[in-house]
Amino acid sequence: AKDEPLILKGAMTQVNTFLVARGFTVVDPAQVEKLRKDAALVYEESTGEAQSVTQWIAQNLGADVYVEVDGAVEGATENGKNYATATVTLKAFDTSTAQWLGTLGGSSPRAMNPDDLRAAKLNALAGTIWQFMTPVLSQAQDQFARDYLKGIRYEVVINKTPDSRMVTDLRTRLRKVKNVTDVATKRQSADQTKFDVYYFGRSDDL
Repeated sequence: AKDEPLILKGAMTQVNTFLVARGFTVVDPAQVEKLRKDAALVYEESTGEAQSVTQWIAQNLGADVYVEVDGAVEGATENGKNYATATVTLKAFDTSTAQWLGTLGGSSPRAMNPDDLRAAKLNALAGTIWQFMTPVLSQAQDQFARDYLKGIRYEVVINKTPDSRMVTDLRTRLRKVKNVTDVATKRQSADQTKFDVYYFGRSDDL
C-alpha cells in the first residue's frame, strides 16, 4: 500500500493477464474496487462470520478462487539508467472456505529501463509475478484435485428453520440424491441452517 496506485494496479493486471492467458475467467478489476469501496459500509453488517474483507468481496463477485499479492518494489537511478527489483508473495485461497491453496514468494532479477524509473518498477513486478504464478497455480490445482475426490462442495443455506425434525429429514434425503457423496451440517438454528453438500455435478442440477 506504500507504493503508488499505478504500481498496485500493475500488480493486479499482471495476475489477471496471467490467468486469462491460461483460459481462466477473471473478475473485472473495476468491480473489485467498487466493492472494496462499498465494503467499509456494508461488510460488518452483512457478515457475522470470521472472514476477511477480501474473501467477502470474492464471494460477492462469485469467484471460486482469489489471489492476494503482497510485497514491495524498489528502484534507483544509476549512471543515467533506471533499475528496480520487486519482492512479492502470492497466495491463492478458496473463496468459500478461505482454505490456503498455494503460496510462493521471493525477489525478481533486477529490471532496467533506460528512460523511466516507474517502467523499470513495473517490469520488475511483472517478471516476478509471472515467475511465481505458475507454481502457485499448480499448487492450487493439485489441492482442488485432492479436495474434489468426493465431489464439488456446495454450501446450501436455508433460512427460517425452526423445525429441527424437518431439517434432519432434508439432510437424510439429500444424502440419498444421486451423485451426492456427503452432507455435513455447518450450522443449525431456528434462523438458519447451512449444509456442505459434496456433489458430482452442476449447482443447478443439485
